[in-house]
Amino acid sequence: MYLAATDEGTVHRCSKSYAEQYLESYYGHDGPVYKVRSNPFWSDIFLTCSADWSSKLWNWREEEYKYSFKSLDLFDEVLDIEWNPNCSTLFASVCK
Repeated sequence: MYLAATDEGTVHRCSKSYAEQYLESYYGHDGPVYKVRSNPFWSDIFLTCSADWSSKLWNWREEEYKYSFKSLDLFDEVLDIEWNPNCSTLFASVCK
């Protein structure tokens, strides 16, 4: 299984075994999704970041995101996101 980000704001869960279809689609961003990062401690959880100024936390077993993170004083695209390699609940994001 792998996750693919799109310019339409959608993330697709895909499989190499089913090349002609998506297993699931996740809708939650209003702009291009730049990065998708899986949690290294819990494979069900992943993060996305987008041009819509937000980062979102997802569980791939559920259709909607669990949490949305947005800076209160920055109004810029979130270009990258990364999990902390030592702590399962910390991540960092980078704005334009």
